[in-house]
Amino acid sequence: MKTKFLVRFLNRLAHFEADLELVDILKKELQSGKLNPKLPRIFDAADASTHPRLFKRKPSHYNRAIAVNHLQKTVRASFIKDVYEEVTKYLSDLIRGAAAKGLEPGRLIGEHKLSFSGNEILKCRSFDEILDLVASSLFRRLENEQSTIKLLKAVNNKLELGVTESLLNDALPYLELRHLLVHCDGIADARFSRKYSAIRSKPGKKVNITHALTKRASNIISSMVKEFDRLAIEKEAVLEADCQP
Repeated sequence: MKTKFLVRFLNRLAHFEADLELVDILKKELQSGKLNPKLPRIFDAADASTHPRLFKRKPSHYNRAIAVNHLQKTVRASFIKDVYEEVTKYLSDLIRGAAAKGLEPGRLIGEHKLSFSGNEILKCRSFDEILDLVASSLFRRLENEQSTIKLLKAVNNKLELGVTESLLNDALPYLELRHLLVHCDGIADARFSRKYSAIRSKPGKKVNITHALTKRASNIISSMVKEFDRLAIEKEAVLEADCQP
């Protein structure tokens, strides 16, 4: 059994991995000469009106390689960012699912005091919408602490799942890499390089996001999410309606 939240996460991850595979295929096609044009332009399908930037480039293998390599770097960086967003979406869904199951309010909210205006409550047309309001507000409060490890531990503790700290720590470097890409243009500082040696970065240099790195990130992060899911089902933290074979 798995939750519908996990199914969504794995489906999204599969789409992102397909993007990585596609750009890898394009690079191999270029290297084999299959993308070399028959016409005097950088690519056969390049059109002056639709693709003005590429159309103006000199038709050479060097310029084609620049275009494809830049695309590959962009897709790999996007993969790290997108996977992080999907992890937070999964955790948010899991909190909402636990609230729907009837998780004791003291455990769910804990020290994170929430308040809502009368208008916000009156806009909710059903108890499900009230649950959505509470769960999303709680998750935003957790995210606002701006600590990935605190977010993971908070969900783990509130639902009393028992995901091991080692599993959280294994995934942390790849989740923290997203913040480096968003806020520091992917340039590592001494603290990041020292603390997250699994990334193999150098202070003052951009992290080299390789195929091997994205593969490790995918495997380790998905293993962590699957463990959250396995324990959530084992401990009956979510409704049967939110689960499937």
